Amino acid sequence: MQIISRKAHGLIDYFLVLFLFAAPVSFGFIGVLAYFTYFMACTYLTIAAFTDYSAGFIKQMPFALHGTIELLLGVALVGIAYTLFGHNEHGKIFYTIFGAVRLLIALFSDYK
Repeated sequence: MQIISRKAHGLIDYFLVLFLFAAPVSFGFIGVLAYFTYFMACTYLTIAAFTDYSAGFIKQMPFALHGTIELLLGVALVGIAYTLFGHNEHGKIFYTIFGAVRLLIALFSDYK
């Protein structure tokens, strides 16, 4: 069921990039958790900028590939929550929820 349009998806992507950049300060992340969160913000910003949709700037990546990457990253983030951040409750909760949100966005977006 695809209910998120390309344009809405682009806006969501950039909102989540801003959210990731603000998260370490907002939630008091330090060390590896903070660095990883900034890294994810840069990763999502790069993916969004290179995607061929209305919000993309460089438009070199097909939107379908963008969707596949987001789906894989959503699954990976939930896994990372319990491996890399298994000892850190804040990291575990943050990346479990963030990964699940990314999966939902991927599942409800129209990548055609």
